[in-house]
Amino acid sequence: MESLDLTKMVQTSEENANAEQTLDLPEETNTDNEAPKKKEKVVKTEIFDIYLASVSKWFEENSKNFDNVKRIKATLMGVDPNDSLLFSVKSPKGGVDETGEEKRELFLFKNSKNMVVPNVPVISFDVYSNGFKSVYNFENSIIKCYVLKTSLIMVYCAQYDNKLLPFLKDRISKNCKGYNVNRAVLDEDEMNSKLSQDADVEALHIKYPQMRKESDKIKTNLDAVNWILERENGVYDVNHLLQLDDLIIDIMK
Repeated sequence: MESLDLTKMVQTSEENANAEQTLDLPEETNTDNEAPKKKEKVVKTEIFDIYLASVSKWFEENSKNFDNVKRIKATLMGVDPNDSLLFSVKSPKGGVDETGEEKRELFLFKNSKNMVVPNVPVISFDVYSNGFKSVYNFENSIIKCYVLKTSLIMVYCAQYDNKLLPFLKDRISKNCKGYNVNRAVLDEDEMNSKLSQDADVEALHIKYPQMRKESDKIKTNLDAVNWILERENGVYDVNHLLQLDDLIIDIMK
């Protein structure tokens, strides 16, 4: 999977996105009888609504933005074309066939009417055998959205060294018509402090045994995060990607 130029992609997304109405929330203040509150890593300062749309409808409206994914339509007697999605996707391994055309793979999704995505402009869209991953920029909050058969999962990310650093996850039911998005921001000083701490290598091995062979290379949380983000480049399964995101979210707690 090719690496993303996040700075360029976010700027492009901001130029194309429609302005969303935001609501400034008043800051909480302490009374004389209250103890000072501990500084939180995640600060939620704005909230706004987005609507959800079926993957089929959303893809038709946004397909011009994707050069890696094409939808194949076929008319078959007795088959509802809107109930199944057939995609042609560039092979992650690259290469060309005997005619010189780039290699592609086919993915079929049944009962796609039940699969929904945020109905807003998107930065990127990837198709896997068990779902989709789209990346959005909500008022400078970068969110990865994983589309599954029964729900969609929103993973809030910070930008670190031109990479996406997950720090918060939320699950949305497929039956929802809309979603209140909190503009979640990870405190930069807190993030840098957390990344500089020693990694809990033993805990990481338990959660993700594949890291055990890299024990000598992982000393700090930053080492662990960089290894996990690099590992994502060879993963083409939604559940596996979510597992890797969870590892980073646990590190940043």
